[in-house]
Amino acid sequence: MTAQPQPSDRVCFAGFELDLRTLELRRQGRKVRIEGQPLEILAHLVKAPGELVSREELIARLWPNSHVDFNHSLNAAVRRLRHALHDTSRHPKFIETLPRRGYRFIAPRNDAAPSQPASEPPGIRVLAVLPLTHDGTDPDTEYLCDGITDGIINNLARSPGLRVISRESTFRYKTKRPDAGAICRKLNAGAVLCGRLSLRGQRLALSAELVDANGWQLWGDRYQMPAGDAPSLESGVARQIAESLHLHLTWQRAASSAHRGKRDFTAYRHYLKGLYLRHKIDEDSLAASIVCFERALQRDPAFASASAGLADACCLLAFFDLQPPAHLLARASEAAAKALSLDPRLPAAHAALGSVETLYRRNFSAAAQHYLKALALNPSFAEVRRMYAAVLSATGHPAEAMREIHLAQDLDPLSLIVGVDAAWHLYMAHEFQLSAEQSLRVLDIEPEFPAAHHGLGLAYQQSGRFDEAIAEFQHVLKTVPHSGVMASLANALAQCGRSGEAAEIAGELLHGSPTRYVPPYWQAIVHAGLGAHEDALAALNRSLAASDVWLLWLARDPRFLCLHPDPRFQQIARNAGLPLS
Repeated sequence: MTAQPQPSDRVCFAGFELDLRTLELRRQGRKVRIEGQPLEILAHLVKAPGELVSREELIARLWPNSHVDFNHSLNAAVRRLRHALHDTSRHPKFIETLPRRGYRFIAPRNDAAPSQPASEPPGIRVLAVLPLTHDGTDPDTEYLCDGITDGIINNLARSPGLRVISRESTFRYKTKRPDAGAICRKLNAGAVLCGRLSLRGQRLALSAELVDANGWQLWGDRYQMPAGDAPSLESGVARQIAESLHLHLTWQRAASSAHRGKRDFTAYRHYLKGLYLRHKIDEDSLAASIVCFERALQRDPAFASASAGLADACCLLAFFDLQPPAHLLARASEAAAKALSLDPRLPAAHAALGSVETLYRRNFSAAAQHYLKALALNPSFAEVRRMYAAVLSATGHPAEAMREIHLAQDLDPLSLIVGVDAAWHLYMAHEFQLSAEQSLRVLDIEPEFPAAHHGLGLAYQQSGRFDEAIAEFQHVLKTVPHSGVMASLANALAQCGRSGEAAEIAGELLHGSPTRYVPPYWQAIVHAGLGAHEDALAALNRSLAASDVWLLWLARDPRFLCLHPDPRFQQIARNAGLPLS
């Protein structure tokens, strides 16, 4: 009969148990695959917690009566030990290196509580999926990595028992990655999924692992497959992770068309490149993304996700004031309807139709229904919460809008766009001090983010801080010559008595340029600031006729308060479907 280890023979720390008598290491009751010199080093360190153990002392213990330099062997043994403990030299949890001197065991011991075998996985309910890395040998691999990462996020997000951090926050770690614990703390996540993808000719290889906040691997696997099977990789990884966490994916029984059958790989690559370009959020990339989505649909007309992507990109491009938006929004309407007919359970299709109803048809009730349906299918869809918040804010429900934007911030805590939207909705609710504070929080993350400087200027202006507001608008215009920022600058100049400068900007906006379209909404902003109410009302009527996307904010924008008593303004608001009270 084997003797049980006595308390003095056992050292417990952070879920580990080291038997000093047999030199066996267990984690939560399961034996860790490590033996020999690394365990001898651990045993020596844990006997003197918090104290320096010199390199000379360890070498003498491991290689007694030897005159050979064993420094290299000691380094290798410590590396193996750290690997077994999921520890790092840069951010140590257990073994701290004192350069050129030795090592120190820094974890608290809990020898009184023996660990028990884990029968259930840890209660991970918030997960961050980091962008897949690649070896850089194929120029197309980057957008494949990003697109497959997006697919895994979207698949996992359809589990009602799991909250998945959105891509904008996790993609901030694309080039520089701290350890898993630091990422989990920053994103309030319980675990992170990371992996590496390689493309060799027509074959894909992926290695992936799920690591918790303490650095322990909860799951890991390797995949090799023909490149044409890549679409199944997204759902396969998501399914295995869900199973490892004892979760259920809602799409498993009613899989969307995006995951049924084998997808044309060329169409799939066009689609992923479209997603990659869409997320750059600049006018050239959005225009290029539309071409990619169209190419995907030419190869595969039944590709619902590509049709939804096309609709989304068209709606986004309408905000860049390159051309009258009616044509783009009509294309978006057609593509969104097609996506929904191909796959009624595709969250992105409902999201795209919500945007069409908001910006094109101004049927805000129908928009809300589509957004809520998308959220029912994908509760972690932060982008939809952001868009739904805009509808609530524009139609006079500020408290409900802030609730949604706060939920979006929980899902995407490092998102600059969500943070700016929070400031925008506070501005539209006339909470100008809070709006300024929120813009400053965004600038703490990204000091040169133009939209945050613009939002800060708007809040300063309504607080009577005109010089600071004008400085913010001028700062943005140095790098982003957007007509909306020009209108904000002119309105602020007019309000503080600098009408001549404001009128000069009004002339620029009125005549526009050969290469850019100036929405009448921005012209109305300038006219309102100058007190030219007739010109402002005429511009707003043109805005209504042109399907101006910015007209959404007509009833809430404090710069139009001077027009509210005019019955003609009230009629324009009614025609736009926007309540004034």
